[in-house]
Amino acid sequence: MSMTTDHGEDAAAVLVSDLASAIRAEHRANARRFERILVCESADERAALWTDLLDELLAHCDAEQELVYRPLMEEPDLFDRISDRIDQHDQIREELERLEGLGARDPRFIAIFGRLRRLVAAHDLDEERHLLPLAEATLELPTLDDLAVAYSRRKQMLVLMHRKQREIQ
Repeated sequence: MSMTTDHGEDAAAVLVSDLASAIRAEHRANARRFERILVCESADERAALWTDLLDELLAHCDAEQELVYRPLMEEPDLFDRISDRIDQHDQIREELERLEGLGARDPRFIAIFGRLRRLVAAHDLDEERHLLPLAEATLELPTLDDLAVAYSRRKQMLVLMHRKQREIQ
C-alpha cells in the first residue's frame, strides 16, 4: 500500500532498495513541489505547499549528509568533492531560512523562491551526474542496499521531526 503526503503525493522513497533511485525520486518530487508553488494563485495554498517543501528539503539535506556524504567522506580522495556538496547544502539552507523569514505571502517570496529553485535544480543535477555514480562505484553493494533503506527511514523521520518543531513554534 502506498503512503501519501498531506498534499496527495506518493511517498515513493519509502524503503526503496536502491539509494540512487530513492534520491532521484525525491529530486523529481521536489521539482514538482516547486512547480506547484509557482503556479499556485492562492496565498494560503502557497503557504501550505511551501511548508511541505521546506520540511522535505531540510530532511533531504540532513539525511543525505548523515547517511550518504559521511561514508563517502571516509575516502580520503573524496573529501573535497563531498565538502563541495555540503557547501551547496549550506547555500540551500540559507535560502530556505531567508524564505522562511519572509513567509509565502510576502511579495518578495516568488523572486527569492526562483533563486532557491535554480540552486536546488543545479545541486540535484550535479548530484545525479557525479555524486550518485561515485557512491555506487565507491560503496559496497550490501552497504548501498542497507544505506537505501536507512536513508528512506531517516528522511521520513526527519520530515516528521521538522513538522513537529514547526507546530511547537
